[in-house]
Amino acid sequence: ITAYDLQTLGIVLDTPERFAAARDLQVKISGCPNSCAQHYIADVGFFGSARKLGDRDVPTYQVLVGGGGAPGDAFARPVLKVPAKRAPDVFRRVVELFAAERQPGERFYDFARRIGVERFQSALAEFEAPDSADPEVFVDWAQSVEFRAPRAR
Repeated sequence: ITAYDLQTLGIVLDTPERFAAARDLQVKISGCPNSCAQHYIADVGFFGSARKLGDRDVPTYQVLVGGGGAPGDAFARPVLKVPAKRAPDVFRRVVELFAAERQPGERFYDFARRIGVERFQSALAEFEAPDSADPEVFVDWAQSVEFRAPRAR
């Protein structure tokens, strides 16, 4: 549904602290909502979606945290849906939260389970609502025209 570019998320790792915190994170991102990127087994997952703002479509990502692919691990939990252009900001905040609040040696999976979805929701809430005054909110990554969500026929 949305365009995606994992390199875009990489730009937020612009400090040694952020890079160190994110070094072992498994991040999966896809414009497809059908788990093509296996975002449910990622530390941080993003999958494409859309929402209406008035009569216009906004490309969005559903954000998930705390999934694991090891035996006994659980699926990532949905946190919130954000405009696609806010995905780098969300990822930066998740990395900063992990760097600031993790316990020594704690892997992200355990961190996410310990602090819970509500903590992520409160840390990321400012990114959730699309800003209708920003024309870029209606344009997807790597696109130059306004986003139109696919419709079933």
